[in-house]
Amino acid sequence: MSGDRKGNLAIKKTKRILFLTTSIGSGHKRATEAIQMALDAISYRSFKTQTDTYFDYFLPVAEKIVAKVYVKTIQLMRQVLKYVYYAQKKNLNKKPGRDFLSIPLIKKYEKAISNFKPDIIVCTQALSSRFTSILKKNGKISASLIAVITDFDIHPFWINGHVDKFIVPTDEIKKEFIAQGIQADKIYTFGIPIHPNFSKIRNKPVLKEELGLIEDLPVILIMGGGWGLGPIKKAVLHLNNSGINLQLIVVAGKNRILKKELDKISPRLRIPIKLYGYVSNIDELMEVSDIAITKPGGLISSELLAKGLPAILVNVIPGQEEANGRYLISKGAACKIEKINQLKDIIKELLEHPGVLEQMRRNAKAVSKPFAAIDSARLIMDCIDICSKVPELF
Repeated sequence: MSGDRKGNLAIKKTKRILFLTTSIGSGHKRATEAIQMALDAISYRSFKTQTDTYFDYFLPVAEKIVAKVYVKTIQLMRQVLKYVYYAQKKNLNKKPGRDFLSIPLIKKYEKAISNFKPDIIVCTQALSSRFTSILKKNGKISASLIAVITDFDIHPFWINGHVDKFIVPTDEIKKEFIAQGIQADKIYTFGIPIHPNFSKIRNKPVLKEELGLIEDLPVILIMGGGWGLGPIKKAVLHLNNSGINLQLIVVAGKNRILKKELDKISPRLRIPIKLYGYVSNIDELMEVSDIAITKPGGLISSELLAKGLPAILVNVIPGQEEANGRYLISKGAACKIEKINQLKDIIKELLEHPGVLEQMRRNAKAVSKPFAAIDSARLIMDCIDICSKVPELF
């Protein structure tokens, strides 16, 4: 067989992309989905994908248990989380703790990767990146490894020399990676991958009508991430008694208890309110909103920036969310409150000064990266092209 013919056969071979993520904290999985949608949109060749979370390798009940523990932990042990997170940040170069955490699942990862035989592995969660990097270091896998950072901060598990490409949110994060010994040419400042819908511009009055909103009344969007965390009910009741002329959109996410409580009290509220559970059109809800009240998850933060939606941050979880909040505030796209009773004054201030609100919108748009998913997909396709090439036989 000639070298040219073998090369052509190699290029026609269906390439395999394995996405490793987690469903605890919905942002990681949403970033994966955004990249997959972008791949489908721009792909010019055939490839096969598979998405795994590290709980897929246990009994299905394990994910539900850990999800409940996760929610309760961040609600009840915020100071402990803060201590652990910043202790890790101070010890980025110390490996024993990280290696110890890798032991329980490393064999499961090796088996899953071996079964799928990927050409490229894309990790949108730090622990998955850590496990896969160890396997690559030990010669257990040869696939290209791409790490996609989904917060405006660096968790220690991301710092792995055996990752081939890093996709990071900002130039500031790139500098931090370089300071930790990662080569600059491995790092791409594409942003955090979000759904392509966030790059679309919609007709706001038409969309308001479709959603059943009052045209000339300011819209305040209240949400707490995929799990509906934070003092959402308190915020609703506070604004209901504020005397401010506004309407609310409230997203309870997967928090069914919260949704039931809000459904129960909504008929008695003085202000118009639209209630949702877990939604797939958060881009539309952001489009019609004037201000968001939220906690700053990585994906939510990027979505807010893409939509140019000013945010009031509340109930910020120590760690990555704290860093995300600092980034939004430093760019003039958000402000932060410590107590719900501060909401009335800050919303009133913003609504009475539309110039300030407009400047926050411009600030958000200026640092937004709505095409991060497309750029990430293109990088993956470039890597596929590279690994498709084989040396000619002479």
